[in-house]
Amino acid sequence: MTPTEEGRLGEQQHVAQLGVGDQGDDVRDLQKKLNNLQCRDSDTKPRPVWLIVLKDQLPDNGVFDESTEKALKDFQVSAGAVVDGIYGPQTRGLLFDWYWRKEFLTWVVANKGLVESTQKDYGRDLQDFFDWLHPVHVRVQTAKEDHIARYVAQLRNSQRHEVATVARKVVALRQFFSYLVSEQNLITEDPSAEIAVPTVRDGNPKALTVEQVQSLLESPVGDGPVTYRDRAILEVLYGCGLRVGELVALQVDGVDLDGRLLTVFGKGRRPRIVPLGSQAADSLSQWMSGAGRQAVLSLRSSDHKDKKKRKKLRDADKFVFLSVGGPDRGTQLSRMSAWRIVRSYGDKVGLGEELTPHVLRHSCATHMLINGADIRYVQELLGHVSIRNTQRYTAVREDELRKIYQQAHPRAEVRLKDR
Repeated sequence: MTPTEEGRLGEQQHVAQLGVGDQGDDVRDLQKKLNNLQCRDSDTKPRPVWLIVLKDQLPDNGVFDESTEKALKDFQVSAGAVVDGIYGPQTRGLLFDWYWRKEFLTWVVANKGLVESTQKDYGRDLQDFFDWLHPVHVRVQTAKEDHIARYVAQLRNSQRHEVATVARKVVALRQFFSYLVSEQNLITEDPSAEIAVPTVRDGNPKALTVEQVQSLLESPVGDGPVTYRDRAILEVLYGCGLRVGELVALQVDGVDLDGRLLTVFGKGRRPRIVPLGSQAADSLSQWMSGAGRQAVLSLRSSDHKDKKKRKKLRDADKFVFLSVGGPDRGTQLSRMSAWRIVRSYGDKVGLGEELTPHVLRHSCATHMLINGADIRYVQELLGHVSIRNTQRYTAVREDELRKIYQQAHPRAEVRLKDR
Protein backbone atom coordinates (compact mmCIF):
# COMPACT_ATOMS: atom_id res chain seq x y z
CA MET A 1 0.00 0.00 0.00
CA THR A 2 1.47 3.33 -1.10
CA PRO A 3 0.60 6.71 0.44
CA THR A 4 -0.86 9.36 -1.83
CA GLU A 5 -1.67 12.93 -1.01
CA GLU A 6 -5.38 13.45 -1.65
CA GLY A 7 -6.58 16.81 -2.85
CA ARG A 8 -4.71 20.00 -3.57
CA LEU A 9 -3.42 22.43 -1.02
CA GLY A 10 -5.47 25.59 -0.86
CA GLU A 11 -4.72 28.81 0.92
CA GLN A 12 -4.06 28.05 4.60
CA GLN A 13 -4.77 30.33 7.54
CA HIS A 14 -1.39 29.59 9.05
CA VAL A 15 1.58 27.83 7.48
CA ALA A 16 4.69 27.27 9.56
CA GLN A 17 8.12 26.46 8.22
CA LEU A 18 9.06 22.87 8.92
CA GLY A 19 11.36 23.10 11.89
CA VAL A 20 10.89 23.96 15.55
CA GLY A 21 7.25 24.75 16.26
CA ASP A 22 5.45 26.87 18.82
CA GLN A 23 5.67 24.15 21.45
CA GLY A 24 9.45 23.84 21.14
CA ASP A 25 9.22 20.39 19.54
CA ASP A 26 11.09 19.58 16.37
CA VAL A 27 8.66 18.50 13.65
CA ARG A 28 11.22 16.05 12.28
CA ASP A 29 11.45 14.28 15.63
CA LEU A 30 7.66 14.09 15.77
CA GLN A 31 7.64 12.64 12.28
CA LYS A 32 9.95 9.88 13.47
CA LYS A 33 7.59 9.17 16.35
CA LEU A 34 4.69 8.93 13.91
CA ASN A 35 6.70 6.56 11.75
CA ASN A 36 7.12 4.19 14.69
CA LEU A 37 3.50 4.34 15.86
CA GLN A 38 1.33 1.39 14.88
CA CYS A 39 -2.45 1.20 14.98
CA ARG A 40 -3.74 -2.34 15.57
CA ASP A 41 -7.29 -3.13 14.50
CA SER A 42 -9.11 -6.13 15.87
CA ASP A 43 -8.87 -8.30 12.75
CA THR A 44 -5.93 -6.81 10.85
CA LYS A 45 -2.21 -6.44 11.14
CA PRO A 46 -0.78 -3.24 12.67
CA ARG A 47 -0.75 -0.31 10.27
CA PRO A 48 1.52 2.76 10.45
CA VAL A 49 -0.37 5.79 11.73
CA TRP A 50 1.07 8.09 9.05
CA LEU A 51 -0.36 5.78 6.36
CA ILE A 52 -3.79 5.86 7.96
CA VAL A 53 -3.72 9.66 7.99
CA LEU A 54 -2.58 9.92 4.38
CA LYS A 55 -5.31 7.49 3.34
CA ASP A 56 -7.89 9.48 5.29
CA GLN A 57 -8.90 6.38 7.23
CA LEU A 58 -9.70 5.53 10.83
CA PRO A 59 -9.17 2.34 12.82
CA ASP A 60 -12.05 -0.11 12.75
CA ASN A 61 -13.34 1.13 16.10
CA GLY A 62 -13.34 4.72 14.84
CA VAL A 63 -10.78 6.14 17.29
CA PHE A 64 -7.03 6.22 17.86
CA ASP A 65 -5.59 5.22 21.18
CA GLU A 66 -4.58 8.03 23.56
CA SER A 67 -0.84 7.99 22.79
CA THR A 68 -1.43 8.05 19.03
CA GLU A 69 -3.92 10.88 19.32
CA LYS A 70 -1.43 12.90 21.37
CA ALA A 71 1.41 12.29 18.88
CA LEU A 72 -0.77 13.46 16.01
CA LYS A 73 -1.86 16.59 17.86
CA ASP A 74 1.73 17.39 18.84
CA PHE A 75 2.69 17.07 15.19
CA GLN A 76 -0.11 19.42 14.14
CA VAL A 77 0.78 22.09 16.67
CA SER A 78 4.47 22.10 15.88
CA ALA A 79 3.87 22.00 12.13
CA GLY A 80 1.39 24.86 12.33
CA ALA A 81 -1.31 22.60 10.90
CA VAL A 82 -3.86 22.84 13.70
CA VAL A 83 -6.33 24.76 11.54
CA ASP A 84 -6.91 21.98 9.02
CA GLY A 85 -7.07 19.03 11.39
CA ILE A 86 -5.41 15.64 11.40
CA TYR A 87 -6.81 14.78 7.97
CA GLY A 88 -6.39 18.24 6.47
CA PRO A 89 -4.26 18.80 3.37
CA GLN A 90 -1.50 20.57 5.27
CA THR A 91 -0.93 17.74 7.72
CA ARG A 92 -1.06 15.19 4.91
CA GLY A 93 1.24 17.34 2.80
CA LEU A 94 3.90 17.53 5.49
CA LEU A 95 3.76 13.78 6.03
CA PHE A 96 3.81 13.14 2.30
CA ASP A 97 6.95 15.23 1.73
CA TRP A 98 8.69 13.62 4.68
CA TYR A 99 7.76 10.07 3.66
CA TRP A 100 8.98 10.30 0.06
CA ARG A 101 12.16 12.08 1.10
CA LYS A 102 12.87 9.11 3.41
CA GLU A 103 12.05 6.56 0.69
CA PHE A 104 14.19 8.36 -1.90
CA LEU A 105 17.24 8.45 0.38
CA THR A 106 16.96 4.70 0.93
CA TRP A 107 16.50 4.07 -2.80
CA VAL A 108 19.34 6.31 -3.95
CA VAL A 109 21.87 4.48 -1.74
CA ALA A 110 20.74 1.07 -2.98
CA ASN A 111 20.54 2.02 -6.66
CA LYS A 112 23.08 4.80 -7.13
CA GLY A 113 25.76 3.59 -4.74
CA LEU A 114 25.82 6.78 -2.68
CA VAL A 115 28.05 6.80 0.37
CA GLU A 116 26.51 7.64 3.73
CA SER A 117 27.92 11.18 3.85
CA THR A 118 26.42 12.06 0.44
CA GLN A 119 23.09 10.54 1.51
CA LYS A 120 23.08 12.85 4.54
CA ASP A 121 23.97 15.82 2.35
CA TYR A 122 21.10 14.99 -0.01
CA GLY A 123 18.75 14.65 2.96
CA ARG A 124 19.67 18.12 4.21
CA ASP A 125 19.46 19.53 0.68
CA LEU A 126 15.93 18.22 0.21
CA GLN A 127 14.81 19.37 3.65
CA ASP A 128 16.15 22.87 2.94
CA PHE A 129 14.08 22.93 -0.25
CA PHE A 130 10.98 21.73 1.60
CA ASP A 131 11.50 24.40 4.25
CA TRP A 132 11.62 26.99 1.47
CA LEU A 133 8.51 25.59 -0.27
CA HIS A 134 6.17 25.21 2.68
CA PRO A 135 5.81 28.88 3.72
CA VAL A 136 4.69 29.72 0.17
CA HIS A 137 1.88 27.11 0.34
CA VAL A 138 3.57 24.61 -2.00
CA ARG A 139 4.24 20.91 -1.53
CA VAL A 140 6.38 18.49 -3.49
CA GLN A 141 3.51 17.26 -5.65
CA THR A 142 2.51 20.79 -6.65
CA ALA A 143 6.02 22.22 -7.14
CA LYS A 144 6.64 23.73 -10.56
CA GLU A 145 9.77 24.51 -12.53
CA ASP A 146 9.42 28.18 -11.57
CA HIS A 147 9.55 27.32 -7.85
CA ILE A 148 12.76 25.34 -8.28
CA ALA A 149 14.34 27.98 -10.53
CA ARG A 150 13.61 30.72 -7.98
CA TYR A 151 14.99 28.58 -5.17
CA VAL A 152 18.23 27.87 -7.07
CA ALA A 153 18.56 31.56 -8.00
CA GLN A 154 18.20 32.46 -4.33
CA LEU A 155 20.93 29.96 -3.41
CA ARG A 156 23.28 31.39 -6.02
CA ASN A 157 22.61 35.01 -5.08
CA SER A 158 22.87 34.54 -1.31
CA GLN A 159 26.68 34.10 -1.44
CA ARG A 160 26.33 31.70 1.50
CA HIS A 161 27.18 28.64 -0.58
CA GLU A 162 30.09 27.66 -2.79
CA VAL A 163 29.21 26.89 -6.42
CA ALA A 164 29.99 23.21 -5.78
CA THR A 165 27.46 23.14 -2.91
CA VAL A 166 24.73 24.73 -5.04
CA ALA A 167 25.52 22.22 -7.81
CA ARG A 168 25.09 19.32 -5.37
CA LYS A 169 21.78 20.72 -4.12
CA VAL A 170 20.49 20.95 -7.69
CA VAL A 171 21.62 17.40 -8.43
CA ALA A 172 19.81 16.19 -5.29
CA LEU A 173 16.59 17.90 -6.40
CA ARG A 174 16.83 16.58 -9.94
CA GLN A 175 17.40 13.02 -8.76
CA PHE A 176 14.54 13.30 -6.26
CA PHE A 177 11.97 14.53 -8.79
CA SER A 178 13.18 12.03 -11.37
CA TYR A 179 12.60 9.32 -8.76
CA LEU A 180 9.04 10.54 -8.12
CA VAL A 181 8.31 10.46 -11.87
CA SER A 182 10.17 7.38 -13.10
CA GLU A 183 10.22 5.08 -10.09
CA GLN A 184 6.97 5.93 -8.28
CA ASN A 185 4.70 7.56 -10.89
CA LEU A 186 3.59 10.08 -8.27
CA ILE A 187 3.84 13.03 -10.63
CA THR A 188 3.51 13.05 -14.40
CA GLU A 189 6.14 15.66 -15.29
CA ASP A 190 9.53 16.39 -13.80
CA PRO A 191 9.63 20.09 -12.83
CA SER A 192 13.41 19.96 -12.35
CA ALA A 193 14.31 18.49 -15.74
CA GLU A 194 15.27 21.83 -17.30
CA ILE A 195 17.04 23.23 -14.23
CA ALA A 196 20.72 23.58 -15.12
CA VAL A 197 23.38 22.33 -12.75
CA PRO A 198 25.88 25.15 -12.07
CA THR A 199 29.27 24.56 -13.64
CA VAL A 200 32.01 23.89 -11.12
CA ARG A 201 35.31 25.06 -12.53
CA ASP A 202 38.16 22.64 -11.94
CA GLY A 203 41.20 24.58 -10.85
CA ASN A 204 44.51 22.89 -10.26
CA PRO A 205 44.35 20.86 -7.03
CA LYS A 206 46.05 22.58 -4.13
CA ALA A 207 49.08 20.70 -2.86
CA LEU A 208 51.56 21.30 -0.07
CA THR A 209 55.28 21.37 -0.62
CA VAL A 210 57.30 18.39 0.54
CA GLU A 211 58.75 20.57 3.31
CA GLN A 212 55.27 21.55 4.52
CA VAL A 213 54.17 17.91 4.58
CA GLN A 214 57.29 16.92 6.51
CA SER A 215 56.64 19.63 9.11
CA LEU A 216 53.01 18.52 9.45
CA LEU A 217 53.83 14.82 9.85
CA GLU A 218 56.34 15.62 12.60
CA SER A 219 53.90 17.80 14.55
CA PRO A 220 52.14 15.09 16.66
CA VAL A 221 54.56 14.84 19.58
CA GLY A 222 54.40 12.64 22.67
CA ASP A 223 53.14 9.24 23.71
CA GLY A 224 49.61 8.05 24.32
CA PRO A 225 46.50 7.10 22.34
CA VAL A 226 45.70 10.62 21.08
CA THR A 227 49.16 11.18 19.62
CA TYR A 228 49.34 7.67 18.16
CA ARG A 229 45.94 8.04 16.48
CA ASP A 230 46.56 11.53 15.12
CA ARG A 231 49.99 10.61 13.74
CA ALA A 232 48.47 7.58 12.00
CA ILE A 233 45.67 9.71 10.54
CA LEU A 234 48.11 12.19 9.00
CA GLU A 235 50.45 9.49 7.71
CA VAL A 236 47.65 7.43 6.14
CA LEU A 237 45.90 10.43 4.54
CA TYR A 238 49.12 11.57 2.88
CA GLY A 239 50.84 8.21 2.40
CA CYS A 240 47.82 6.47 0.87
CA GLY A 241 45.93 9.40 -0.67
CA LEU A 242 42.66 8.46 1.04
CA ARG A 243 39.51 10.55 1.13
CA VAL A 244 38.46 11.48 4.65
CA GLY A 245 35.34 9.31 4.31
CA GLU A 246 37.50 6.35 3.34
CA LEU A 247 39.77 6.98 6.32
CA VAL A 248 37.01 6.96 8.96
CA ALA A 249 35.35 3.93 7.29
CA LEU A 250 38.59 1.93 7.27
CA GLN A 251 38.01 -1.39 9.00
CA VAL A 252 40.36 -3.52 11.08
CA ASP A 253 39.82 -6.48 8.73
CA GLY A 254 41.00 -4.28 5.87
CA VAL A 255 44.43 -3.62 7.39
CA ASP A 256 47.27 -5.99 6.46
CA LEU A 257 50.29 -4.70 8.34
CA ASP A 258 52.45 -7.67 7.38
CA GLY A 259 51.74 -7.23 3.68
CA ARG A 260 51.52 -3.45 4.07
CA LEU A 261 48.20 -3.20 2.26
CA LEU A 262 44.86 -1.56 2.98
CA THR A 263 41.47 -2.57 1.59
CA VAL A 264 39.57 0.67 1.06
CA PHE A 265 35.96 1.22 0.00
CA GLY A 266 35.60 4.34 -2.10
CA LYS A 267 32.70 6.04 -3.80
CA GLY A 268 29.88 3.66 -4.62
CA ARG A 269 31.39 1.18 -2.16
CA ARG A 270 33.96 0.21 -4.81
CA PRO A 271 36.83 -1.67 -3.12
CA ARG A 272 40.49 -1.10 -3.96
CA ILE A 273 43.81 -2.26 -2.56
CA VAL A 274 46.15 0.53 -1.47
CA PRO A 275 49.83 -0.01 -0.58
CA LEU A 276 50.93 1.18 2.84
CA GLY A 277 54.31 2.92 3.02
CA SER A 278 56.76 2.06 5.78
CA GLN A 279 56.16 5.21 7.85
CA ALA A 280 52.40 5.00 7.50
CA ALA A 281 52.56 1.29 8.42
CA ASP A 282 54.67 2.01 11.51
CA SER A 283 52.31 4.77 12.67
CA LEU A 284 49.25 2.63 12.06
CA SER A 285 50.81 -0.31 13.89
CA GLN A 286 51.57 1.90 16.88
CA TRP A 287 47.98 3.17 17.00
CA MET A 288 46.49 -0.32 16.72
CA SER A 289 48.70 -1.65 19.50
CA GLY A 290 47.80 -2.19 23.14
CA ALA A 291 48.96 1.32 24.02
CA GLY A 292 46.77 2.91 21.35
CA ARG A 293 43.46 1.69 19.99
CA GLN A 294 43.21 -1.26 22.36
CA ALA A 295 43.71 1.05 25.34
CA VAL A 296 40.80 3.20 24.16
CA LEU A 297 38.56 0.16 23.77
CA SER A 298 39.43 -1.07 27.26
CA LEU A 299 38.55 2.29 28.85
CA ARG A 300 35.15 2.81 27.27
CA SER A 301 31.99 2.18 29.25
CA SER A 302 29.79 -0.70 28.16
CA ASP A 303 26.90 -0.29 30.61
CA HIS A 304 25.02 2.46 28.77
CA LYS A 305 21.26 2.39 29.28
CA ASP A 306 20.76 3.90 25.83
CA LYS A 307 20.36 1.04 23.33
CA LYS A 308 21.54 3.20 20.42
CA LYS A 309 24.68 4.11 22.36
CA ARG A 310 25.41 0.44 23.12
CA LYS A 311 24.93 -0.49 19.45
CA LYS A 312 27.20 2.39 18.38
CA LEU A 313 29.91 1.08 20.69
CA ARG A 314 29.52 -2.49 19.43
CA ASP A 315 29.67 -1.38 15.80
CA ALA A 316 32.83 0.64 16.50
CA ASP A 317 34.84 -2.51 17.20
CA LYS A 318 35.33 -3.05 13.46
CA PHE A 319 36.65 0.44 12.66
CA VAL A 320 40.30 1.43 12.82
CA PHE A 321 39.97 5.04 13.93
CA LEU A 322 38.03 5.82 17.10
CA SER A 323 37.15 8.81 19.25
CA VAL A 324 39.57 8.93 22.16
CA GLY A 325 37.89 11.16 24.75
CA GLY A 326 34.56 12.56 25.89
CA PRO A 327 31.16 10.84 25.91
CA ASP A 328 31.84 9.24 22.49
CA ARG A 329 35.07 7.56 23.56
CA GLY A 330 35.53 4.27 21.76
CA THR A 331 33.03 5.04 18.96
CA GLN A 332 33.82 5.37 15.28
CA LEU A 333 35.62 8.61 14.48
CA SER A 334 33.39 10.96 12.49
CA ARG A 335 34.37 12.76 9.30
CA MET A 336 34.10 16.11 11.06
CA SER A 337 36.31 14.96 13.92
CA ALA A 338 38.96 13.76 11.46
CA TRP A 339 38.73 17.09 9.65
CA ARG A 340 39.22 18.99 12.93
CA ILE A 341 42.24 16.84 13.86
CA VAL A 342 43.94 17.62 10.55
CA ARG A 343 43.13 21.32 10.81
CA SER A 344 44.44 21.53 14.39
CA TYR A 345 47.87 20.24 13.33
CA GLY A 346 47.77 22.53 10.31
CA ASP A 347 47.28 25.48 12.66
CA LYS A 348 50.13 24.21 14.79
CA VAL A 349 52.63 24.37 11.90
CA GLY A 350 51.27 27.56 10.38
CA LEU A 351 49.26 26.14 7.48
CA GLY A 352 45.92 27.42 8.79
CA GLU A 353 42.98 27.24 6.38
CA GLU A 354 45.29 26.05 3.64
CA LEU A 355 45.13 22.52 5.09
CA THR A 356 42.23 20.08 4.83
CA PRO A 357 42.23 16.27 4.59
CA HIS A 358 41.67 16.55 0.84
CA VAL A 359 44.76 18.75 0.46
CA LEU A 360 46.79 15.83 1.81
CA ARG A 361 45.21 13.58 -0.84
CA HIS A 362 46.09 16.14 -3.52
CA SER A 363 49.62 16.39 -2.15
CA CYS A 364 50.06 12.62 -2.31
CA ALA A 365 49.06 12.50 -5.99
CA THR A 366 51.04 15.58 -6.97
CA HIS A 367 54.26 14.45 -5.29
CA MET A 368 54.02 11.01 -6.89
CA LEU A 369 53.59 12.46 -10.38
CA ILE A 370 56.43 14.93 -9.87
CA ASN A 371 58.66 12.02 -8.93
CA GLY A 372 57.79 10.07 -12.07
CA ALA A 373 54.84 7.83 -11.13
CA ASP A 374 52.70 6.63 -14.04
CA ILE A 375 49.37 8.46 -14.17
CA ARG A 376 47.45 5.17 -14.49
CA TYR A 377 48.98 3.96 -11.23
CA VAL A 378 48.00 7.21 -9.49
CA GLN A 379 44.48 6.84 -10.88
CA GLU A 380 44.21 3.36 -9.35
CA LEU A 381 45.70 4.50 -6.05
CA LEU A 382 43.22 7.36 -5.69
CA GLY A 383 40.24 5.29 -6.83
CA HIS A 384 39.34 7.53 -9.77
CA VAL A 385 36.91 5.88 -12.18
CA SER A 386 37.87 8.28 -14.96
CA ILE A 387 41.43 9.16 -15.95
CA ARG A 388 40.19 12.73 -16.48
CA ASN A 389 39.99 13.25 -12.73
CA THR A 390 43.62 12.22 -12.35
CA GLN A 391 44.80 14.32 -15.30
CA ARG A 392 44.12 17.47 -13.27
CA TYR A 393 47.31 16.68 -11.39
CA THR A 394 49.44 16.69 -14.52
CA ALA A 395 49.07 20.46 -14.78
CA VAL A 396 50.56 20.77 -11.30
CA ARG A 397 53.37 18.40 -12.31
CA GLU A 398 54.08 20.47 -15.44
CA ASP A 399 54.23 23.68 -13.39
CA GLU A 400 56.64 22.03 -10.98
CA LEU A 401 58.83 20.67 -13.78
CA ARG A 402 58.92 24.13 -15.36
CA LYS A 403 60.14 25.63 -12.07
CA ILE A 404 62.80 22.92 -11.71
CA TYR A 405 63.95 23.50 -15.28
CA GLN A 406 64.21 27.25 -14.81
CA GLN A 407 66.19 26.78 -11.63
CA ALA A 408 68.52 24.03 -12.81
CA HIS A 409 69.03 24.19 -16.57
CA PRO A 410 71.97 26.38 -17.70
CA ARG A 411 70.06 27.67 -20.73
CA ALA A 412 66.83 28.51 -18.89
CA GLU A 413 68.08 31.76 -17.36
CA VAL A 414 69.38 32.94 -20.72
CA ARG A 415 66.01 32.38 -22.36
CA LEU A 416 64.23 34.21 -19.55
CA LYS A 417 66.61 37.17 -19.89
CA ASP A 418 66.12 37.23 -23.66
CA ARG A 419 62.42 37.76 -23.06
